[in-house]
Amino acid sequence: MNRSLVLFLIFPLTLIAQETQSIDFANSEKANFSATDGLIYYDMNFYPDHSEFSTDGGGLSVYSGDDGWGAIFDTNNMKWLTPTFEGLDITSSNNNKVRFNSNDTPSISFIPNNGNSHFHISHTLDNRLTISQGGYVGASILVTIVNNGDVGIGTSSPDSRLAVNGMVHAKEVKVDLTGWPDYVFTDNHDLPTLDEVERHIKEKGHLSNMPSAKEVEANGIQLGEMNKLLLEKIEELTLYILAQDKEIKSLKANNQKIDELKKEMAAMKKVIVALNQNQP
Repeated sequence: MNRSLVLFLIFPLTLIAQETQSIDFANSEKANFSATDGLIYYDMNFYPDHSEFSTDGGGLSVYSGDDGWGAIFDTNNMKWLTPTFEGLDITSSNNNKVRFNSNDTPSISFIPNNGNSHFHISHTLDNRLTISQGGYVGASILVTIVNNGDVGIGTSSPDSRLAVNGMVHAKEVKVDLTGWPDYVFTDNHDLPTLDEVERHIKEKGHLSNMPSAKEVEANGIQLGEMNKLLLEKIEELTLYILAQDKEIKSLKANNQKIDELKKEMAAMKKVIVALNQNQP
Protein backbone atom coordinates (compact mmCIF):
# COMPACT_ATOMS: atom_id res chain seq x y z
CA MET A 1 0.00 0.00 0.00
CA ASN A 2 1.23 3.49 -0.73
CA ARG A 3 2.94 4.90 2.38
CA SER A 4 1.22 8.26 2.15
CA LEU A 5 -2.16 6.52 1.91
CA VAL A 6 -1.36 4.43 5.01
CA LEU A 7 -0.44 7.56 6.94
CA PHE A 8 -3.60 9.25 5.70
CA LEU A 9 -5.74 6.40 7.03
CA ILE A 10 -3.86 5.75 10.29
CA PHE A 11 -3.44 9.35 11.42
CA PRO A 12 -7.21 10.02 11.92
CA LEU A 13 -7.54 6.71 13.76
CA THR A 14 -4.68 7.70 16.05
CA LEU A 15 -6.49 10.93 16.86
CA ILE A 16 -9.69 8.98 17.59
CA ALA A 17 -7.80 6.60 19.86
CA GLN A 18 -6.34 9.56 21.75
CA GLU A 19 -9.61 11.46 22.05
CA THR A 20 -11.90 8.54 22.90
CA GLN A 21 -11.76 5.95 25.65
CA SER A 22 -9.34 3.08 24.84
CA ILE A 23 -10.18 -0.15 26.61
CA ASP A 24 -8.57 -3.56 26.50
CA PHE A 25 -10.97 -6.35 27.37
CA ALA A 26 -11.88 -9.78 26.07
CA ASN A 27 -15.03 -10.70 24.21
CA SER A 28 -16.50 -12.25 27.34
CA GLU A 29 -16.13 -9.00 29.21
CA LYS A 30 -18.22 -6.92 26.81
CA ALA A 31 -21.53 -7.69 28.51
CA ASN A 32 -20.15 -6.61 31.89
CA PHE A 33 -18.62 -3.38 30.64
CA SER A 34 -20.62 -0.20 31.38
CA ALA A 35 -20.64 1.41 27.95
CA THR A 36 -22.03 4.78 26.99
CA ASP A 37 -24.78 4.80 24.39
CA GLY A 38 -23.67 6.27 21.06
CA LEU A 39 -19.92 6.70 21.81
CA ILE A 40 -17.18 5.14 19.66
CA TYR A 41 -14.48 2.99 21.26
CA TYR A 42 -11.08 1.84 20.02
CA ASP A 43 -9.46 -1.35 21.31
CA MET A 44 -6.16 -2.82 20.13
CA ASN A 45 -7.16 -6.39 21.02
CA PHE A 46 -10.96 -6.22 20.73
CA TYR A 47 -12.60 -8.98 18.68
CA PRO A 48 -16.04 -7.68 17.66
CA ASP A 49 -18.85 -9.92 16.42
CA HIS A 50 -18.35 -9.38 12.73
CA SER A 51 -17.87 -11.98 10.01
CA GLU A 52 -15.07 -10.02 8.32
CA PHE A 53 -12.80 -10.29 11.40
CA SER A 54 -10.85 -13.54 11.19
CA THR A 55 -8.72 -13.08 14.31
CA ASP A 56 -8.49 -10.78 17.26
CA GLY A 57 -7.44 -7.38 16.09
CA GLY A 58 -7.84 -3.67 16.51
CA GLY A 59 -11.01 -1.96 15.50
CA LEU A 60 -13.44 0.87 16.09
CA SER A 61 -16.69 -0.16 17.74
CA VAL A 62 -19.84 1.74 18.64
CA TYR A 63 -22.29 0.88 21.42
CA SER A 64 -26.10 1.09 21.30
CA GLY A 65 -28.08 0.58 24.48
CA ASP A 66 -30.81 -1.17 22.48
CA ASP A 67 -28.63 -3.45 20.39
CA GLY A 68 -25.17 -3.77 21.94
CA TRP A 69 -21.78 -3.61 20.27
CA GLY A 70 -21.13 -3.27 16.54
CA ALA A 71 -17.91 -2.94 14.57
CA ILE A 72 -17.53 -0.01 12.20
CA PHE A 73 -13.83 -0.11 11.18
CA ASP A 74 -11.25 -2.91 10.91
CA THR A 75 -7.78 -1.48 11.60
CA ASN A 76 -6.12 -4.75 10.59
CA ASN A 77 -7.52 -4.65 7.07
CA MET A 78 -8.03 -0.87 6.98
CA LYS A 79 -11.66 -0.88 5.81
CA TRP A 80 -15.06 0.24 7.00
CA LEU A 81 -17.56 -2.35 8.16
CA THR A 82 -21.33 -2.43 8.55
CA PRO A 83 -22.42 -2.37 12.21
CA THR A 84 -23.76 -5.76 13.24
CA PHE A 85 -26.52 -4.53 15.56
CA GLU A 86 -30.04 -3.47 14.64
CA GLY A 87 -30.18 0.30 14.59
CA LEU A 88 -27.59 2.95 15.33
CA ASP A 89 -28.40 5.75 17.77
CA ILE A 90 -26.79 9.15 17.72
CA THR A 91 -27.58 10.81 21.04
CA SER A 92 -27.10 14.46 21.92
CA SER A 93 -25.98 15.70 25.32
CA ASN A 94 -29.62 16.35 26.29
CA ASN A 95 -30.66 12.80 25.25
CA ASN A 96 -32.38 13.64 21.96
CA LYS A 97 -31.77 10.79 19.51
CA VAL A 98 -31.57 10.08 15.81
CA ARG A 99 -31.79 6.33 15.10
CA PHE A 100 -30.79 4.69 11.83
CA ASN A 101 -32.15 1.38 10.47
CA SER A 102 -34.41 0.53 13.37
CA ASN A 103 -35.68 -3.08 13.34
CA ASP A 104 -33.67 -3.89 10.19
CA THR A 105 -35.72 -1.33 8.23
CA PRO A 106 -33.90 1.29 6.12
CA SER A 107 -35.05 4.26 8.18
CA ILE A 108 -34.24 7.37 10.14
CA SER A 109 -36.11 7.90 13.41
CA PHE A 110 -36.28 11.13 15.38
CA ILE A 111 -36.72 10.50 19.10
CA PRO A 112 -37.13 13.53 21.37
CA ASN A 113 -36.22 13.45 25.04
CA ASN A 114 -39.53 14.84 26.31
CA GLY A 115 -41.91 12.04 25.40
CA ASN A 116 -43.34 13.75 22.32
CA SER A 117 -44.18 11.75 19.18
CA HIS A 118 -41.45 9.78 17.43
CA PHE A 119 -41.27 10.47 13.68
CA HIS A 120 -39.75 8.10 11.13
CA ILE A 121 -38.68 8.30 7.49
CA SER A 122 -38.35 4.83 6.00
CA HIS A 123 -38.10 2.79 2.81
CA THR A 124 -40.58 -0.05 3.09
CA LEU A 125 -38.83 -2.17 0.40
CA ASP A 126 -41.95 -2.10 -1.79
CA ASN A 127 -41.04 0.98 -3.85
CA ARG A 128 -42.49 3.31 -1.22
CA LEU A 129 -40.97 5.97 0.99
CA THR A 130 -43.04 6.68 4.09
CA ILE A 131 -43.20 9.22 6.89
CA SER A 132 -44.76 7.75 10.01
CA GLN A 133 -45.13 8.48 13.70
CA GLY A 134 -45.42 6.31 16.77
CA GLY A 135 -43.35 4.00 18.89
CA TYR A 136 -41.86 2.14 15.93
CA VAL A 137 -41.25 2.61 12.22
CA GLY A 138 -44.53 2.46 10.28
CA ALA A 139 -46.74 2.55 13.39
CA SER A 140 -48.99 5.23 11.94
CA ILE A 141 -48.22 6.21 8.34
CA LEU A 142 -48.71 9.91 7.60
CA VAL A 143 -47.25 10.35 4.10
CA THR A 144 -46.44 7.83 1.37
CA ILE A 145 -44.38 8.53 -1.75
CA VAL A 146 -44.54 5.87 -4.47
CA ASN A 147 -41.69 5.39 -6.95
CA ASN A 148 -43.89 6.69 -9.80
CA GLY A 149 -44.13 10.08 -8.06
CA ASP A 150 -47.62 9.68 -6.57
CA VAL A 151 -47.97 11.10 -3.05
CA GLY A 152 -50.51 10.01 -0.45
CA ILE A 153 -51.40 11.98 2.69
CA GLY A 154 -53.44 9.91 5.10
CA THR A 155 -53.40 7.01 2.64
CA SER A 156 -50.71 4.46 1.81
CA SER A 157 -52.17 3.74 -1.67
CA PRO A 158 -52.28 7.03 -3.62
CA ASP A 159 -54.07 6.70 -6.97
CA SER A 160 -53.02 10.10 -8.37
CA ARG A 161 -50.20 12.64 -8.17
CA LEU A 162 -51.59 13.78 -4.81
CA ALA A 163 -54.17 11.77 -2.88
CA VAL A 164 -55.43 13.21 0.41
CA ASN A 165 -57.63 11.21 2.79
CA GLY A 166 -59.08 14.12 4.73
CA MET A 167 -59.87 17.82 4.51
CA VAL A 168 -57.63 20.18 2.55
CA HIS A 169 -57.44 23.80 3.73
CA ALA A 170 -55.93 26.24 1.26
CA LYS A 171 -56.07 29.96 0.53
CA GLU A 172 -56.10 29.37 -3.20
CA VAL A 173 -56.41 26.45 -5.62
CA LYS A 174 -55.55 26.84 -9.30
CA VAL A 175 -57.00 24.39 -11.84
CA ASP A 176 -55.84 24.34 -15.46
CA LEU A 177 -58.84 23.89 -17.75
CA THR A 178 -59.85 24.30 -21.39
CA GLY A 179 -63.30 24.66 -22.91
CA TRP A 180 -64.75 27.31 -20.59
CA PRO A 181 -68.52 27.49 -21.30
CA ASP A 182 -68.70 30.86 -23.05
CA TYR A 183 -70.16 28.81 -25.89
CA VAL A 184 -73.53 29.14 -24.11
CA PHE A 185 -73.76 32.73 -25.37
CA THR A 186 -73.07 31.86 -29.00
CA ASP A 187 -75.86 31.64 -31.58
CA ASN A 188 -75.25 27.95 -32.28
CA HIS A 189 -75.72 26.84 -28.66
CA ASP A 190 -78.80 24.65 -28.36
CA LEU A 191 -80.51 26.15 -25.32
CA PRO A 192 -83.23 23.76 -24.14
CA THR A 193 -86.66 25.19 -23.49
CA LEU A 194 -87.95 25.31 -19.93
CA ASP A 195 -90.46 22.61 -20.87
CA GLU A 196 -87.53 20.38 -21.93
CA VAL A 197 -85.69 21.17 -18.70
CA GLU A 198 -88.73 20.24 -16.65
CA ARG A 199 -89.24 17.02 -18.58
CA HIS A 200 -85.58 15.97 -18.06
CA ILE A 201 -85.81 16.64 -14.33
CA LYS A 202 -88.97 14.52 -14.04
CA GLU A 203 -87.38 11.66 -16.01
CA LYS A 204 -83.80 11.70 -14.68
CA GLY A 205 -84.01 13.50 -11.36
CA HIS A 206 -81.19 15.92 -12.20
CA LEU A 207 -80.22 18.60 -14.72
CA SER A 208 -78.95 17.59 -18.14
CA ASN A 209 -75.14 17.23 -18.56
CA MET A 210 -74.81 16.95 -14.77
CA PRO A 211 -73.80 13.73 -12.94
CA SER A 212 -76.39 11.99 -10.83
CA ALA A 213 -76.07 11.51 -7.07
CA LYS A 214 -75.17 7.83 -7.59
CA GLU A 215 -72.42 8.72 -10.07
CA VAL A 216 -70.91 11.27 -7.68
CA GLU A 217 -71.06 8.82 -4.78
CA ALA A 218 -69.29 6.17 -6.85
CA ASN A 219 -66.73 8.29 -8.71
CA GLY A 220 -66.50 11.64 -6.93
CA ILE A 221 -66.24 14.81 -8.99
CA GLN A 222 -63.52 16.52 -11.00
CA LEU A 223 -63.25 19.97 -9.47
CA GLY A 224 -62.40 21.78 -12.69
CA GLU A 225 -65.00 19.94 -14.78
CA MET A 226 -67.71 20.47 -12.16
CA ASN A 227 -67.04 24.22 -12.02
CA LYS A 228 -67.31 24.25 -15.81
CA LEU A 229 -70.69 22.47 -15.73
CA LEU A 230 -71.99 24.71 -12.96
CA LEU A 231 -71.02 27.83 -14.91
CA GLU A 232 -72.74 26.38 -17.98
CA LYS A 233 -75.97 26.10 -15.98
CA ILE A 234 -75.54 29.60 -14.55
CA GLU A 235 -75.06 31.04 -18.03
CA GLU A 236 -78.10 29.15 -19.33
CA LEU A 237 -80.08 30.40 -16.35
CA THR A 238 -78.94 33.93 -17.23
CA LEU A 239 -80.35 33.50 -20.74
CA TYR A 240 -83.66 32.28 -19.29
CA ILE A 241 -83.81 35.31 -16.99
CA LEU A 242 -83.06 37.70 -19.85
CA ALA A 243 -85.78 36.08 -21.98
CA GLN A 244 -88.29 36.30 -19.13
CA ASP A 245 -87.31 39.91 -18.50
CA LYS A 246 -88.15 40.72 -22.10
CA GLU A 247 -91.52 39.00 -21.71
CA ILE A 248 -92.22 40.89 -18.49
CA LYS A 249 -91.37 44.20 -20.14
CA SER A 250 -93.58 43.30 -23.07
CA LEU A 251 -96.44 42.42 -20.72
CA LYS A 252 -95.97 45.69 -18.87
CA ALA A 253 -96.08 47.58 -22.15
CA ASN A 254 -99.26 45.74 -23.12
CA ASN A 255 -100.78 46.44 -19.72
CA GLN A 256 -99.98 50.09 -20.15
CA LYS A 257 -101.73 50.11 -23.51
CA ILE A 258 -104.69 48.35 -21.95
CA ASP A 259 -104.81 50.99 -19.18
CA GLU A 260 -104.71 53.71 -21.80
CA LEU A 261 -107.55 52.04 -23.72
CA LYS A 262 -109.55 51.76 -20.51
CA LYS A 263 -109.11 55.47 -19.89
CA GLU A 264 -110.14 56.27 -23.46
CA MET A 265 -113.19 54.03 -23.13
CA ALA A 266 -114.12 55.70 -19.84
CA ALA A 267 -113.86 59.13 -21.47
CA MET A 268 -115.95 58.00 -24.42
CA LYS A 269 -118.53 56.60 -22.00
CA LYS A 270 -118.84 59.96 -20.31
CA VAL A 271 -119.32 61.68 -23.68
CA ILE A 272 -122.03 59.22 -24.61
CA VAL A 273 -123.80 59.70 -21.28
CA ALA A 274 -123.66 63.47 -21.71
CA LEU A 275 -125.05 63.32 -25.22
CA ASN A 276 -127.89 61.13 -24.06
CA GLN A 277 -128.72 63.55 -21.28
CA ASN A 278 -128.89 66.53 -23.71
CA GLN A 279 -131.38 64.88 -26.03
CA PRO A 280 -135.01 66.32 -25.85
